[in-house]
Amino acid sequence: MRIYMFAAAIALSPGLALACSTGETEVFSCTTTSGKTVQVCQAPESIRYSFGRPDAAPEMTVRVPNKRFVWHSDGGSAMDIIELNFDNSSTRYVVSATRFWRGDVDLDAEIRVKQGERQLAMLHCDVATVRLDEKAITAAKTPY
Repeated sequence: MRIYMFAAAIALSPGLALACSTGETEVFSCTTTSGKTVQVCQAPESIRYSFGRPDAAPEMTVRVPNKRFVWHSDGGSAMDIIELNFDNSSTRYVVSATRFWRGDVDLDAEIRVKQGERQLAMLHCDVATVRLDEKAITAAKTPY
């Protein structure tokens, strides 16, 4: 009985539903301004994007092989921009994080979802919740 109660407590704990799986490393995560969580996890051969409420199973999960995942970063004296791009069928996901060098190190981040030229969604992240670990990305980095 105690085991079932412990398992139920873990399953219902906020933030655990979108945790990266064993063998994956979190590359990016944030809580959107609408209260949903976005997470990108890197596995040895693939990348996984999850989206949903922090206290529930993901509403959507997309996994693509590293060869279909493109990322790049570009910087200057005023800011750094890091973009994670991948396609799922005809839908393109772009996770974009920008660090402005104005004395703080917070990241502004957004997620754009497009089908062709039509934008399906634009999600903005709460700046205080943005986490990005470029060193965890094992897919090849491409130039802008």
